Amino acid sequence: MIILRERQHYKQKEIYHELLARDYFINLYNHRCFQEQMNKLSLKANPFFIVMGDIDHFKPINDKYGHLAEDEVLKELGEIFSESVNIFGGQAFRYGGEEFAFLMPEWSETRLEAFFQTIFVKLNENTFTS
Repeated sequence: MIILRERQHYKQKEIYHELLARDYFINLYNHRCFQEQMNKLSLKANPFFIVMGDIDHFKPINDKYGHLAEDEVLKELGEIFSESVNIFGGQAFRYGGEEFAFLMPEWSETRLEAFFQTIFVKLNENTFTS
């Protein structure tokens, strides 16, 4: 009985930790997790890349189509970023609003270009509709 209760407690603790680390809305890691991961990586001897960016001209989406459309676009972007970064072994984060960050191992210039090309292709293939 005690073992079962401990297992349940451990599982709940994992769930709560995951909820704290992820943006509940678009399911990317959140700003807090970004800071924690960046600190962990900076303590290691292995170099890494930090890539940050935001979505240009995002406010007009909200102004023209409303918050629901804006939310759907953010969810789709989260999926694209998550899929792309998983292919290359990095992590994607919602830094805030429409700002995103990626933490990735040090790569060759060719591999870095391939990562950006993957995101570019996926964004251009997607039609954002609500």
